Amino acid sequence: MNSSRSSRPLALGTCALLALLLTAPPTCLSKEKPKKSPANFSLTTLLRTWAPAAPSVSSGMASQGSLANCATFPPRAPGLHLSDEALRRGTANATEPLVNLVLRVALQTALAHPPSFLKVGNASLKEGGRIPQSRSHQAGRDVDLFFFYTDRKEQPLALAPGMLACDDEGRCEGGHRFDAVRNWTVVKGLLQSKDPVVQWIFVAPGLRELLLQEAEGHPEDKALLALAREVLHRPTDSRSHDDHFHVRIYCSAEDLAGGCIDFGPTRANAPDNALAMKRLHNESLSNLSGGNAEERKAALASLKRTEDWLPLVVGVLGEASSNEVRGELLEALKWNRGEELIDICRQLLAEPKLPLDTRKKALSCLVLSAEPKDFQVFLSLAEQRDRKLAEAGRWALQQFTGRSSAPCGGRKTKDEGRCWREWWKENKDRSYKHWVEQALERQGYRPTADKEATRNASLLKAMAAGNPASFMAQWYLAKLHDEPLLYVLPPRKAQAYWKERLAK
Repeated sequence: MNSSRSSRPLALGTCALLALLLTAPPTCLSKEKPKKSPANFSLTTLLRTWAPAAPSVSSGMASQGSLANCATFPPRAPGLHLSDEALRRGTANATEPLVNLVLRVALQTALAHPPSFLKVGNASLKEGGRIPQSRSHQAGRDVDLFFFYTDRKEQPLALAPGMLACDDEGRCEGGHRFDAVRNWTVVKGLLQSKDPVVQWIFVAPGLRELLLQEAEGHPEDKALLALAREVLHRPTDSRSHDDHFHVRIYCSAEDLAGGCIDFGPTRANAPDNALAMKRLHNESLSNLSGGNAEERKAALASLKRTEDWLPLVVGVLGEASSNEVRGELLEALKWNRGEELIDICRQLLAEPKLPLDTRKKALSCLVLSAEPKDFQVFLSLAEQRDRKLAEAGRWALQQFTGRSSAPCGGRKTKDEGRCWREWWKENKDRSYKHWVEQALERQGYRPTADKEATRNASLLKAMAAGNPASFMAQWYLAKLHDEPLLYVLPPRKAQAYWKERLAK
C-alpha cells in the first residue's frame, strides 16, 4: 500500500456530470456492434448515449437465474476498459443499473486518480445462464472488476495488466502491488450507490483488511466503514478472490416482479422495494386498461411476472370497454380457467356487436367451461345467418362435445342445426363427465375411474393427441383426483405432468 499518494477525489466538472447523466450502456438486443473508442476522454465518448429497447429484468438467483433485455458493457468508455476475454466470451452483459453503476464508478475513479481505467471482466451471457468460469454470474447482477496495481517502483499502472493474484500483504504476481488507494476509491463508489444497491463485494480477507485500513486513514470515509466491513466478504463456496473484485447487486423492484431472488442477508442498506413494486403494479394496471398498444404489452408482461397476475388481468378484462383491449387480454388468458373468467366470457358473447375476432377468443375461453348449459350459446351462434359467425359456433360445438362433425349419424344434410338440437335433447340431462367419457370412447380411448397409472394409460395417450381430446383427458383426471384444473397444459406437457403425477 502506498499511503503517501493522495486519495482525495477531484471535483466533478461539467463534462463529468454530462457523462454521469447521459452515458448509458448499449442494449445487447441491438444488432449494431459497439464501436471501439480511444482509451481516453473525448466529448464524443462522453456524450454517446444508448437506449435499451426495454427495462432489464434479472430473474432467479445469481447462481441459477436468467437475464432479459440486458445491457452490455462498451469495449471502451471514460475510465473503463472491457477485457478482451469478456468480449470474446460474450459475458459482457448485465442489468442496465449494474452497467450504469460500473460506468459511474469508473469515471469517478478516473477523475480522482488520472490516468486510471477500471478493467471489467466477466458479467453474464446475453440471456444469463451458466458460464464455465463461475457458478454465479447467471442473472445479470454480478460483475468481475480487475484490481488496480502499482508497478515495482510503486507507480500506479493506468490499466491492470491482468488478474494478478495478491497475498495478504498486497504483494502481487510479477512484482506488482495491490493499489489500496485506487481500489478503495472503487469500493467507496460502489458502496455509495443507492440505485442499484451493492449486496456483496467478494475479495480475499487480507486484501479486505488493506482496504479497510486505507478507509480508516480518511475521516470523510469513516461513515462507510461499518458498511464496508459487511459488504467486503470472502465467498464461502468459491476461491478467495485474491485477483479481482466480484460485485453483486440486490434485486430491484422490477427484478423482484420478474422472479428475482436475493440470497443472503438483507442489510440496513438493502433497497426498500415495497413502495416501488406497488408503484410499478399500479402503473401496469393503469396502462393495461388505458395505455397504448406498446404500453399495454409491457404492462401485461410486467404483471405476468407476479404471482397474482391472473385475477388482476381478469378484473381488468371485466371492466374493459375497448374491444381491442378485450381481445388482447383474452389472448393473454388463453387456456386459463376459472369461474370469474368463464362468466366474463359468457357476458362478452351475449353482446350482439362484439367483433368476430374478439368473439372467437371468447368462444375459445367458454369451450373450457365444462358446463352443459353453455351448449345453447354455441348452438345459437351455429344457427346464425352470418356465415363466419355460424362457422365459429360449429367449431365451438365440436370442441365442446369432442366431436369432429355434427351428430347426424353419417348422413349428409344441410340442416346440421337439427342434428345438434336432437343431440342436445338426448344429452342435456347428462353430466359433462358423461359427455367426456362418450367423446373419448368414440375416439378409441378408454377412460376409467381407476386412479392407478397403468389403468389410465389410454387417457395419457389422449392427452398427447391434441384438443379437444387432450383437454377432456386433463379435465377427467383432474376431476378423478379432486384437483382444480385452472390451466389447460399443452398436450405433451400435460402428458408428462400426469404421467409423473400418477406414478406417485
